[in-house]
Amino acid sequence: MGLCSSCEDERFDTGSTMPDGQFIVDYTAEAGKATRALHENVPAGERINSLTYLLYSEDGTLLKRREVPGLNESGKVEEWPLTRENMTWEQREALKDTLETNTTYHAVFIANIDSTKLWSNGTSPLKSAGNYNDAYIELPDQPFEDGNMFYYFAQDINSADKGADRDTPYNCSVQLHRIVTRTDFFFEQLPAWDGLLAEENTPSTTSLRADATDEEGEQPIEEEITPPTEEGGTAEEPTDEGDEPSDEDDATTEEGEGDDGNEQGSDSTPWLPIMPIYPEPCTLPEEIQTYLKPYMLTVVTDTYSEMIATPITTSTQAFLEEIQTYFQDKADALDENSPEKGTFQDYANRIEGISDAIANGGESNQTFLSAILQETEKEGEEATSKFYIHLQNWILNRCGENPELKALWKRFEERKDPFYAEVHYNEGGGLNQFDLNRTKTTTNLIKNTPRVAADTIATFEGKTYRGFNVVGFADPDGNVMQSVMWYENKTTVPEEEPYEIKLYKEDGTESIQTGQDINEKVTIQYRPVAGLALKENGASQKKKTKIVCNLENALPFGGADETLVEAIKEALKSGAITGAQSLLEETILELEWPDLSKPEVLKITPDWKIDKGN
Repeated sequence: MGLCSSCEDERFDTGSTMPDGQFIVDYTAEAGKATRALHENVPAGERINSLTYLLYSEDGTLLKRREVPGLNESGKVEEWPLTRENMTWEQREALKDTLETNTTYHAVFIANIDSTKLWSNGTSPLKSAGNYNDAYIELPDQPFEDGNMFYYFAQDINSADKGADRDTPYNCSVQLHRIVTRTDFFFEQLPAWDGLLAEENTPSTTSLRADATDEEGEQPIEEEITPPTEEGGTAEEPTDEGDEPSDEDDATTEEGEGDDGNEQGSDSTPWLPIMPIYPEPCTLPEEIQTYLKPYMLTVVTDTYSEMIATPITTSTQAFLEEIQTYFQDKADALDENSPEKGTFQDYANRIEGISDAIANGGESNQTFLSAILQETEKEGEEATSKFYIHLQNWILNRCGENPELKALWKRFEERKDPFYAEVHYNEGGGLNQFDLNRTKTTTNLIKNTPRVAADTIATFEGKTYRGFNVVGFADPDGNVMQSVMWYENKTTVPEEEPYEIKLYKEDGTESIQTGQDINEKVTIQYRPVAGLALKENGASQKKKTKIVCNLENALPFGGADETLVEAIKEALKSGAITGAQSLLEETILELEWPDLSKPEVLKITPDWKIDKGN
């Protein structure tokens, strides 16, 4: 590097007699405890691999520049601090200087800028060194390591400050401080989702789910079957002008038997509904279930009305309405003098009263819901609510179908090892230079950090993270980070857009600013899935599911309702109540829940945690 004419190539003092008007400044160098390494407990002797001395005049002109020789050469690691007792003769000579008395100088020491020892491109990071007011250190285009971070010390020296003269040296303790700041990024490693990547190569077909529904939530098998009427036909068979079906229509013999010899529509051969699989089994891999389950409680708690209270109550009331209509029709069809007319009317009225009692806000609503929610698969300590198993698995399965959640997982699955990362700044850019006179520079900004290997594995609160370090110049008011870009190797520009993870503040706005100053360490942890919830208006998009419950126990029947209950059970068993294809003790309720498989319904919340630790 070319220096101005006033800069001389300093030679060691040979011990000649010092004239009046001069004094010796004696430096001792120390890398203080405030400095940090990428790895813990790295001694100063391994962190400081070169030390450059620069002396400037009061007006900023460079007078002297030299390297302290022998640092970490021939496998020898220096003992720090460097004192007169442990330095070589060459190092002692390099760390003293002869200056003019009553004159102000700017003395500067910078560690690790010697391009002959450290930087692969052979260019020193120190720029415009000829003048103190213009000189700055520029960030290299390669990542920092423990042995090449920049350390800095500057002090104005005047003999009058310490009464120094030809007989009294000026002792100056050089306390080196790291002038770069370190940010540790850690990204949670999601568990493996077996078979996820193979789905792209699997042909799309319409298949039944675990709850016997197709992709639209319908049950085509069940729709093809209609229950028999009370008289023995089917509910949807055509008849002649409302008359009973003919013998030819129901294909029965005079004895009431079909071709196979079995009676149809009689009490001895009751109609039975097709039962859905309940609870719905979870189809996700075990590791994914374990990861997502903690978020299920939040989803259920936040959507209790949408997913539990309202659907169960509404579906049950629709079921009761079919029963009430059946008894009301029975009563209306009978003559006023018929003794059964009053009985059927009482049944219809009582069903209406029960429906009102279990309505949201009704006197029996909570008791009714609790009875359904507490139905268990097993007894004793292993008893587990069938409804909550179904609800949890249904939520897990729908989340497993959500394209945004699957895409998030897929990006993690596709990462290679090792993987490389770049931190990108916002439009203002990141600080790229450190001015020796400590003025803040707002020009010469950089768009992104050098690409660095994400090869650090750490565990926080039982979760595994992959991380990397970013070392750069501190700017508490700047260095606004916008995203992290991921690459498969250190240098190649990918043909496709690299995987980008946006950085967010706690309030949800893009970008993160750590406010780091010189020699501060900040840890940033990223969790891609820190919460699941419904988006605003997400509950409006529904998907059907079916549960099986014992309404005989759940509904508020009293002792006086014994004959009513038997009448309901008999009517349901015979298939007479065509709109209620169920049994009282095994009632199939069709519910509609928010369709979490849709991106516009499921909200996936990431988390960025910033820790300014030691």
